[in-house]
Amino acid sequence: GSGFFLIDFNFIMVLHLIGLGLGGVDDITLRGLRSVQKCSYIWLEFYTSLMCGGSTQDGQNFCNELVKAYELKAPVQLADRDFVEDGSKLIAKAETHDTALLVVGDPLSATTHADLVHRCKEQGIDVNIVQNTSIFTAVACCGLQLYRFGQTVSLCFAAPNATSTYDKIVHNRAGGLHTLCLLDIKVKEKTDEQLARPKSRSILDPEPDDDPQPPRFMTINEACEQLLGMKDSHDDKAYDDDTLAVACCRLGGKDEYLGFGTLKNLAEHKDGFGAPLHSLVLVGTMDEVENELLRSMCVEVN
Repeated sequence: GSGFFLIDFNFIMVLHLIGLGLGGVDDITLRGLRSVQKCSYIWLEFYTSLMCGGSTQDGQNFCNELVKAYELKAPVQLADRDFVEDGSKLIAKAETHDTALLVVGDPLSATTHADLVHRCKEQGIDVNIVQNTSIFTAVACCGLQLYRFGQTVSLCFAAPNATSTYDKIVHNRAGGLHTLCLLDIKVKEKTDEQLARPKSRSILDPEPDDDPQPPRFMTINEACEQLLGMKDSHDDKAYDDDTLAVACCRLGGKDEYLGFGTLKNLAEHKDGFGAPLHSLVLVGTMDEVENELLRSMCVEVN
């Protein structure tokens, strides 16, 4: 009857951005596990990266696998590009409930997620960022030193001769630096006809899916072919057919594969490089230690 009341600050709600690592459900950190277990709403971001392993390429099956493995009280829903880039539903839920966005790799490796953090900060919503390993650190398993890498580039299906990509490679190679190439992923992509249709409903109440395109994952062969074609379309040759490159496939997974060879040999490798995801490293100037480690940690592709 005194008119005083206590505020329990343990009930402040949070948006949890949780990195899952690369290799499977077991790669989550203990802090990440404890964070997601208390969430009422959970989404799995399913377009900037996918986890190694069979069921992970079937998004809903992987969501169900996460619920079981992590003993979650809430279902895990798929979040596509439109959902995450819009962000309004995630932010709205985080205002009243602990809400999680699960991200393969590290949660801040993609600029979309950093923008989401910025918007939450602007609206006074607490954000809990739980980091994990990503391709940017795991690539060191090929024997090349991380501090010897230059700017990362993306190789895209839609822009096989991107000048900005080539310029970054030129800059890296002028300094003797290695170049990590991230290969394109197309999940739930729409046709030009679907994109042209007017949106009649909001992201909070989306229309049913109308048959998105099948998933596409750029392979090592395709990436090397694209790089060779890109080189041929420029006068200044930053590399040639015999430039050394490393195929990094399914990093962190049980069936991880690391192979090195010339761009030409990798492009023409008839056996392929197995299931996604693939990344490629254009090798710069190696010191003696890097050269030895590369050849001991990777198989040679002739």
